[in-house]
Amino acid sequence: MIIGHKEQIEKIKTLISRKKLPQALLFTGPESVGKKKIAFWLLKTLNCEKGDLSPCEKCLSCKEIEEGVSADVFFISPEKKEIQLGQIEEVIRKISFKSTRGRFKGVIIDNAHLMNLQAQNALLKTLEEPPENTVIVLVTEYPDVILSTVLSRVFKINFSFVSKKEIESILNNKKVAALSFGCPGIAINYLRYPEKKREMEEIEKKARKMLKEDVVSRFALIKEAVEKKNTETFLFCWLKTVREEMFLQIEKRKKTEKERDAIKKIEEAIFLNQKTNINIQLIMEEVAVQV
Repeated sequence: MIIGHKEQIEKIKTLISRKKLPQALLFTGPESVGKKKIAFWLLKTLNCEKGDLSPCEKCLSCKEIEEGVSADVFFISPEKKEIQLGQIEEVIRKISFKSTRGRFKGVIIDNAHLMNLQAQNALLKTLEEPPENTVIVLVTEYPDVILSTVLSRVFKINFSFVSKKEIESILNNKKVAALSFGCPGIAINYLRYPEKKREMEEIEKKARKMLKEDVVSRFALIKEAVEKKNTETFLFCWLKTVREEMFLQIEKRKKTEKERDAIKKIEEAIFLNQKTNINIQLIMEEVAVQV
C-alpha cells in the first residue's frame, strides 16, 4: 500500500511511458515516508507480466519482488552501520547477467548514504556504464553525504512528509495518523504492532519535556533513553516535537530560528547514531545544552 506521493508516481509513470526512465535514480526525503516502497513499486512495474504503468501485484514477477525472492531484483542495506565494498561488488556481478524472468534487472540501495568510500567508488564505475535493462535506485535521507560524482549520475526525485489527513483517510485511524507525523511507514507499523505505538507515546511524552526542562533534567531523560537502548526512537520523537513547535510558531507568525537550529542539530545526531559508533549520549547532551 502506497500512501501519498501522487506527483512523484506520475513523474515516474511519464518517464516509463516515454521510454525515458534513467538507469540510475535517487529517491531522497525523510525516513519512513515511502521512498523504499515506491522503489519496489517501480521495479514491479517494469517487470510486471501485465505490462501496464502500475504493477498488478498478482503475477509471479510481482509476487517474487514483493517477497524478496526475485532473481532479478536485489536489495542492499547496511551491515554493521555501513554498506561495504563487498556488497556492492556482489550486486554488480549479479546484474552483469541477463535477467531470468523479468525484463529488467533492478537494484535498490537502502540508506545509500551509509555506503563507505570504497563502495561508492565501485558503484560509480557501474553508474558510468550501467548494464543494459538495469535500473539502480539509491534511497537516502542524506544525499549530501554521497559523493558528488555519484550524485551527478543519478536522476533525483524528492519525497516529503505526507499530510496527516491523507494518512488518516487511508488508514482510518486519526490517532495513529497524528503520531506518525507525516510518515506512512510509521503509521502502518503502529497498526501492525500496537505495543510499538504505546512505547512511542511514552517516549514522545518524555521527548516533549526536552522543550521545557532545564539542562540537568534533559540529561536525565537522555541517560534513561541510552540505558533503555531506545536512543534512535527518542531522537526521532525529539525531532518530531521540535518540528511541531516550529510549525506552531510559523502559524503565530513568530521567528523560528531557534527551532530550525535545533532541528539541524538533532538531525546531525540521528545521522551520527546511524553512521558511527560515537558516544551518542555525549552527542545528545551537547545538543541538549545548545537548544
